[in-house]
Amino acid sequence: MRTTVILFLLVFFSVQVYSQEKSYNDLPFVRVYNLEGKKINKGRVLKVTDSSLVLISRKDQVEIMTGEIGKIKTKHSAGSNIFIGAFIGAVALGAAGVATAEPDTWFGYTQGEGAFGGGVLGAAGGGILGWITSLFKNSKTYSIEGDTQKWMDLKQKHLLGNS
Repeated sequence: MRTTVILFLLVFFSVQVYSQEKSYNDLPFVRVYNLEGKKINKGRVLKVTDSSLVLISRKDQVEIMTGEIGKIKTKHSAGSNIFIGAFIGAVALGAAGVATAEPDTWFGYTQGEGAFGGGVLGAAGGGILGWITSLFKNSKTYSIEGDTQKWMDLKQKHLLGNS
């Protein structure tokens, strides 16, 4: 009985301690475009200063000066939702096609045919679901156009997370 209580307390307190740290996935994701509208970088917002935006990706950290920023879009693009949905659908239905293969029945198919057919149908269905979810994504676009005053307004409103 005593060991169960001790184990419960250890697990409970370790979860509380861990949850206090801000992880990479907790930081807001943004895409940054230059003054011509071309995407120049994307990543998680690590720091917002008076004159720059510091992004971190899984590989590196980059500082973008305010004068280079045309606009900032929050969240991932719709294509990301579509790709993830298609991938999950293809894997799930492909695996189901393999698991349900019975080549000796009237409308039988082999495991390879089941994997291919399920993968194609799953990719199409998952892609459609990904597109539907992207409609409700609620991403925002902030126009900076290299203007320091617009940048300071955005920074003061804390719209990009930490500052």
